[in-house]
Amino acid sequence: MKACVNGELSSAMPCFHDDKSAVAIVLASGGYPASYKKGYEITGLDTVQKELNQVVFHAGTAMKDGKVVTSGGRVLANVAMAADLPTAAAEALKGAETIKFEGAFFRRDIAKRGCKYLNRCVDEEEGPKKMKLDR
Repeated sequence: MKACVNGELSSAMPCFHDDKSAVAIVLASGGYPASYKKGYEITGLDTVQKELNQVVFHAGTAMKDGKVVTSGGRVLANVAMAADLPTAAAEALKGAETIKFEGAFFRRDIAKRGCKYLNRCVDEEEGPKKMKLDR
């Protein structure tokens, strides 16, 4: 991002982690994709970023009176990385559940197909585990 802002994108090389999986969960405003209200305070961002070590991309946010508030339908994307897809999915879900704002909603099945493809699923209480799946 810095290279893009500084006009140095051609000299910036992306860094890929072939030993990790990443999962992003989009948090949306209540009512989206139809009408939704704006201006709700968003909490939990510091916890997700500092304690859970996840990345939060802002899309439909704004600053109001020194606080981050909603200003769009797709508000945030919370990204977790881990050694495998089921763990990354579980961690991203934990991060999404930590972020709070009025009317917030998100899908809980993100990466489920990928986990099934890998024949590994996540149990919300037990974490990642091998499971037999009907195909």
